[in-house]
Amino acid sequence: MKTLSYERNNNGDVVLTISMSIDEFNDHFVRCEACGEIIHSDDALMYEGEFFCDSCTTICHTCGQIIPNYYSHTVADSSVHYCNSCWGQVTYTCNDCGDHFRYEDSLTEGSDGEYYCSNCIDDHNGCCLDDYHTMKCEGAYEFYGDESRESSPYMGVEIEVDSDHFISLSPILEWLNEKWGDFLHQEHDGSLEYGFENITMPASLSYHLSVMDDYADTFGYLLDCGLRGHDIGTAGIHVHIDRTYFGSHQDSAIAKLLFIFEKYRDELQKFARRTTCQLDRWAKSRKKYSDSSPWIKKTVREAREYPSYQDRYYSVNLCNSDTIEIRIFRSTLNIETYEAILRFVARLAFVAKNIRAVELASMSFEELMGDDEHILAYWKRISGGVE
Repeated sequence: MKTLSYERNNNGDVVLTISMSIDEFNDHFVRCEACGEIIHSDDALMYEGEFFCDSCTTICHTCGQIIPNYYSHTVADSSVHYCNSCWGQVTYTCNDCGDHFRYEDSLTEGSDGEYYCSNCIDDHNGCCLDDYHTMKCEGAYEFYGDESRESSPYMGVEIEVDSDHFISLSPILEWLNEKWGDFLHQEHDGSLEYGFENITMPASLSYHLSVMDDYADTFGYLLDCGLRGHDIGTAGIHVHIDRTYFGSHQDSAIAKLLFIFEKYRDELQKFARRTTCQLDRWAKSRKKYSDSSPWIKKTVREAREYPSYQDRYYSVNLCNSDTIEIRIFRSTLNIETYEAILRFVARLAFVAKNIRAVELASMSFEELMGDDEHILAYWKRISGGVE
């Protein structure tokens, strides 16, 4: 039986008191299962036979169902809530730890084709990209070739490839690792959006030529995977010449290389398939940016201290203590173009070591290229505007 009574408090407010039996109370009021608050049954959410107040409920982000906080699920990369059904159907799950994520990008594909969160991916990347210049920092070099380093210019090559859209790299890296072993490895490069840099061990020209069929297979595979060289303007091919080849005449060789890359800059730009804008950004002219008239002597003198790595963006990069880097070439996955580049850089190294400066000063670009039929065939083709 209900009874009502009221009284006025000191503030003049009317306080209403309702008294009822236990049975009557249970007919109209319930207690929140989560916080214990007493609420009217019409205002309560009943979920799986239990009652919950508004403060202890939330809304599923996907289906809009009202659910108790106690029975909702949150994901690792968002604060939104999911009901049990949606949590299992629309979220992405780490294949290792089982944590759920709202965004697919929060997971990374491992070398086994499964997807893992940032805490687990390192355990599933048998083939992954190294950080930029990892091999250089670790000094883990092996020289490939039968010739002595004093008689043949050993060359390490960086071949950049990229794409205009996302590509899953794990199967590509695994294929390259199985194909090349330690001779070719892959690293990140900040100038590339979706691709990577392929870096060879230093090798003689004859060794590079002996694996040209493997290069051709690799270039074809990368093209089939959607990666590009020439068609991506930021991708280049950089060739490192082993300084040991020049012996005690490094300064003289460097001076002649600097002279070559200024005297024949127009022809070299065409050979490299670069635009003027690309050269000015990635392979600048030493003379243009020098503040001294005897710029070659000044550059050679300063290069003995191996300038800051930030000074590398010249056609002839002298920042490395062990190599002289030629940076002018646009990347390519055309095997004939690639072979011509290797042969041409080896030719430039030979000229810098063996041709006197006075002879070099009177040489034409055709004489500079020499009589190698591969170089000459490439020059004829490229001069006609065909990559």
